[in-house]
Amino acid sequence: MIPLEVTLTNFLGYDDNDGNGYRYDFKDHRLWSISGDNGAGKSAIFDAITYTLFGRHRGGATRDEELIRKGANQMLCTFTFEHNGRQYRITRTIKKRTKRSGEVAYDRACQLDWYDTKSDAWREVSGTSTASALEDHVRTVLLGLDYDTFISSVLLLQGESDKLIRAGPRDRFTYLAGILDLRQYKRLEDRAASKARTLRDQHQLLANTLQEVGIPTQDEV
Repeated sequence: MIPLEVTLTNFLGYDDNDGNGYRYDFKDHRLWSISGDNGAGKSAIFDAITYTLFGRHRGGATRDEELIRKGANQMLCTFTFEHNGRQYRITRTIKKRTKRSGEVAYDRACQLDWYDTKSDAWREVSGTSTASALEDHVRTVLLGLDYDTFISSVLLLQGESDKLIRAGPRDRFTYLAGILDLRQYKRLEDRAASKARTLRDQHQLLANTLQEVGIPTQDEV
C-alpha cells in the first residue's frame, strides 16, 4: 500500500480552513518527514488513516464522535492510496444533530471508491456502503491486514513501535501471518493433516482386521 493523499476537515485539531479543509499530498516524493510541536496535529494524520481503513483511532473503536473538532457540527476525512497498481479512496463523515427531544445524535457515512483510469473517474466499490462491510472488505479483500497487524507492521503508532516485539506468541504469529501471507503454508498444513487422518484410519482398519483374524501360525504361513 502506497499512501497518496489525506484530507481533513474539522477532524480533531484541524478546522475547515475556510471551507477548503487540509490536504496532505504524498504523491510527488517517495520519502516524507512530518514535523511540528506537540499538539500540532501530526498524530491526527495517522488517526485519519487508521479510522478510514478500520474505523479505529487512538481512542479505540468507539466514541468516534470525539474526532469532530470542538465547536463543529460535522467532520470529514479521506485517505487515498495505491494498492496492486490501482488507486483507492475512502471517505468518512460524521454529522452531529439535535433530536426534537434535545438529545444529540450522530450520523455516520463512509464510502470506498476506486479510480477508473480509462474514464478518469472515481467508481464506488459495490457492497461497501456500511462501515462493517467497508472494514471487512479492507481487511479480507483489499489489504489482507487487520488493524492490529497494520499498526504492528505498516503504520507504527507513537509509543507502540515495539508492539510486535511485546506481543505474546499467539498474537505475534497472527501479526506475522498477516504480514508474510502464510496461506500457502496453511494449505500445506491442512493437506498434511488430511493425509495423517487418512493414514490413521487405514491403520485402525488394519489393526481391527488383525484383531479379528488373529496372528497366523507358522503352519498357516
